[in-house]
This record gives sequence, structure tokens and C-alpha cells, in this order.
Amino acid sequence: MALQPGTPEYREALAALTTVLTVRAQTGNELYTYKQVALLLQDLGHPVHWRGSTLSLLLGDLCRQEAAKGAPMLSAIVVNAPVRYGKPSQRFFDLAGEYPFNRGEGWTWEQERERVFDYYSQAA
Repeated sequence: MALQPGTPEYREALAALTTVLTVRAQTGNELYTYKQVALLLQDLGHPVHWRGSTLSLLLGDLCRQEAAKGAPMLSAIVVNAPVRYGKPSQRFFDLAGEYPFNRGEGWTWEQERERVFDYYSQAA
């Protein structure tokens, strides 16, 4: 059964995702693939598939949640497998152009990724 936004199970999965990505961002400059993140969430009891829409929804909600604290887009450290270019999905780039992020011309994913590592390493 897929997680539904607004349910207690979805909020628990979002909290777990926040912890997983925050710890990774605080402890180094390594990226996760979507599959790695989904498997970590599954190990924690959250039914999330790396190719499903639920992970995309969770990552978007995570970014909005963290943006309210003044943080960069934490999902910048989640990418496709290297065989698929090792960059975030198109949904990440679409989200970057939306409110409250409004990343415009001249913005790059690489800059956002570095902002994530800088921001969270200082918060550790």
C-alpha cells in the first residue's frame, strides 16, 4: 500500500527521510541514489519504491520543510544512478524553479549540492 500525503505513516516516512539525508549531509559530501534512499526507508518500515511517485512527493515535501528553516534543497544529494548521469531527476529541477525556491538563470544543481553540504555540516 502506497503512502498517502497527510497520513501519519507519510509523516513518519518524511521524518525518517529528513533524518537519513540530514545525517548524510552533515557527515560528508557523498550522494545517495534514489534506490539507496528507497531501500533505507524500506529498512525503516516505510513502503517506498525508488521509481514511484511517493519518493518524489517525500523529497519535495522535505525540501519545502527545510526551506522554511532557511536551508537549501536537501534533496540535491539524491541522484540517479551513475549509469543515468548521476544527477537528480527532472522533478528536482522543476521543483527548483517553483516557490519557495525560485532558482533562476545561472543556478546549477552542483551549486545547490555544495550549499547543502556547507549548510548541514555547519549545523552538525
